[in-house]
Amino acid sequence: MRSLELAVMGGAWIATISGCESTYLDGVVPGSVAEQAACRPGEVTCEETCTDLTKDPANCGACGQACASGEVCSVGRCEASCLEGLDPCAGSCVDLATDADHCGSCDQPCLGVSHCEAGQCSCPVPLVECGSSCVDVLSDTQHCGGCDQPCSDAETCVEGRCRCPGNATYCDGRCVNTNNSHEHCGDCNNPCPPASSCVQGLCS
Repeated sequence: MRSLELAVMGGAWIATISGCESTYLDGVVPGSVAEQAACRPGEVTCEETCTDLTKDPANCGACGQACASGEVCSVGRCEASCLEGLDPCAGSCVDLATDADHCGSCDQPCLGVSHCEAGQCSCPVPLVECGSSCVDVLSDTQHCGGCDQPCSDAETCVEGRCRCPGNATYCDGRCVNTNNSHEHCGDCNNPCPPASSCVQGLCS
C-alpha cells in the first residue's frame, strides 16, 4: 500500500510516495516523456487524465485515493479543513493568488497559456493578452505591434511591423513590386500612362 509523506524544504513542498519509490518536488512526479508533455507542470496522469495530486479530492496524494465526504484535499492529504493560506474550492485547497484554475476566486480559470499572479490572469512576458489568447505582438500577423492589427495576406510581422516579402512594397493594402507595377511604378500610387509599361521602376 502506498503512503504519502510531506515536508517543507527551502520553501517548497517535498512529497515522498512510499511503495512506488517515487519522490517529487512541488507535485512533479517523474514519468514518461509523453506524460510530462501532455500535462501542466506539477500534474500527473490518473486514468489518462491530468491532475494535481496535492489538491485533487478524487486523487489526493495518489491516483484513486479519494477524500471522504466533508473532507478537502490539502497539500496531498485529506483533511477536515485547508491549511492556513489556502482556500477550499470544490474539495480542493488552493492558493487563489497563484492557482490557474481558481485565480482570484473559485472556478475562475486562466485560459490558454496565461497564468495566475496576485489573483489576476496574465500572460507570461513577452506575450500580450489579446482577447482570450496570449500572443507575441512582435511576430503575430493578426496582432502585429498590438492587438487586432492584422497584416495583409502577403505580409509577415517582423519586430512588430508588417513587412512585405523580398523587395516588395506595401501599396493600397497589398504587396507590390514597384519595379514593374503599372499602378505603382517606382513608388506607391505612381501610375504609368495607359500606353506605357513599368520597367525597373520607370515608365517607358
